[in-house]
Amino acid sequence: MPNNPLLIVVGVAFFGLALGAGCDSASTGGDGSPDAASPAGGATERCVVTVRGMTCQGCVDTVTRAVEALPGVEKVEVSLENEQAVVTRDPKESSAADIVAAITQAGYEAEPGGEDAAGAGR
Repeated sequence: MPNNPLLIVVGVAFFGLALGAGCDSASTGGDGSPDAASPAGGATERCVVTVRGMTCQGCVDTVTRAVEALPGVEKVEVSLENEQAVVTRDPKESSAADIVAAITQAGYEAEPGGEDAAGAGR
């Protein structure tokens, strides 16, 4: 494995881009109305990213801030217990690879995909 952090970030970003897993597009809420999280009812995408290496609430806060700093991110839910981040975003402004890269740059392991444990009951 390369020791160069830039190569690692680029590799992780490419991996996330290539897979595109863990994200789904939606322009409406579950009841057919415009998505409440989206200004003006535009299309949003929910991404589930597996996050490893978090050990406390401070880690959750760090991951949340890193993802919130990305353009187009509307909502971030990070779960220590489920080892995941669920992100609602505008896909025109940031990609799943951007989310993975931001989490990786914050010092945690991240990969796109995973099951949305928080939204399983919806």
